[in-house]
Amino acid sequence: MTNRIDVTLYWLRTGTIGRLVARRRMTWSGGDEPVDEIWASGSVDEIQIATVDHAAQSTAEWQRLLAGMAVLKLTVVTAKARLVLRLLDADALESLAGTAAPATLFARVTTQFEETDGVLQAARGHLNAPGRHLVAQPLLPVLRAALQSVNLAKTDLPPPARPAEEPAPALRECLPPAIKFERTRGAQVGHHNVQINRFEVRGPTPSLDLERVLSRPEVKAARTALLADPTNAARRTEFVESLQRISGWAVKAKPLVLSATSRPPSFLERVFSVEGLQVGNGNTQRNTFKCCVTDVPAAQNLLNNDPALARSLADYLCPRSGIVGDFSTFRENLQRTMRDLPITLTNPHSVRLPIPEPGQTLIVRDIDGVSIGPKSPIKEAVVNRSEPPPPYIPPSPAPPQVHPPNPADELSTRTPEPPHRSIPGPGSFGF
Repeated sequence: MTNRIDVTLYWLRTGTIGRLVARRRMTWSGGDEPVDEIWASGSVDEIQIATVDHAAQSTAEWQRLLAGMAVLKLTVVTAKARLVLRLLDADALESLAGTAAPATLFARVTTQFEETDGVLQAARGHLNAPGRHLVAQPLLPVLRAALQSVNLAKTDLPPPARPAEEPAPALRECLPPAIKFERTRGAQVGHHNVQINRFEVRGPTPSLDLERVLSRPEVKAARTALLADPTNAARRTEFVESLQRISGWAVKAKPLVLSATSRPPSFLERVFSVEGLQVGNGNTQRNTFKCCVTDVPAAQNLLNNDPALARSLADYLCPRSGIVGDFSTFRENLQRTMRDLPITLTNPHSVRLPIPEPGQTLIVRDIDGVSIGPKSPIKEAVVNRSEPPPPYIPPSPAPPQVHPPNPADELSTRTPEPPHRSIPGPGSFGF
């Protein structure tokens, strides 16, 4: 298997001032994505670069560069000072890509290594200078010496496919793309990948408050009338219809949905910015995200949308016989209604994005499940495993009571008789 390393040197000119930029691309025969690295100097006068003494240069750093080894800096000794090209991080790359200075390609070095039984051996290499450039002339001997010292003697091979007269690419086209992740879970980068995302909604839903429905005047009146005569079918139908009726400012939403969001990021996710990153081609990634319900439809809309739920609530509040309503049937209907509701995930999820262009930066923030690259489909499933809590139901009003007549009340309503007077008889006066 053959591994290839391309090192390209550019001069970014702004008048007579410029910056020296080196780019290394390492391509592996195994099919993995190429690795790009960029080194850049500070601003320097072009004449200062032209006074480089190649005899005073050390080729050790350039040898490591051509051999694919780790290099933090490259040094060029001029007549006045040492010019240092430093390896750029993501922020420095973004700043460099935004520069408007034209980039001139003045040298390219290509090395190839053959891998045999896990050992890399230098195979061939060549140095190509598209034209005579003022900055290139003093640096070409340094590159040639470094190339030969890597045991690549075949430096007289023909130049690469790019013709010398082809215009040099803009610097942005020479810089690798950059991807930044912030609070992201489940990410793929590459082509021909498959991502399978499963969102599990767990935990209790927010409390369902029925007080606003039961406190409406028409509902209270229908409920009171049914409590007075629980076996009256017409009154029960009227009560159920009042429970289902939409009134006031309530808006009926079709379809009704549960709103859910994923759990907050963990400490490690906040530190490392991304959890579950897969880079490569032809891979499959499976992610499971834990979510919790944040909002439920209004009770008024649920009752309007489900007649069976409204009837079971009426039977619970106003039982046909006895004094205890059937709460279990109402709760089963409520659970069924909640389980049948579609779920809307409020946070971004299962997002497909293209790989950014060279020199561009893609920021991926607050996404659950993202695939970056061509021909990479995403499959997702949302499973509702939440349990609705017991709904709040205000206490039932007392039905009107009919008392039997009280004898004491009857006596209190009689007309009082006049007071009795005694009629004196004979001798009553003491005679």
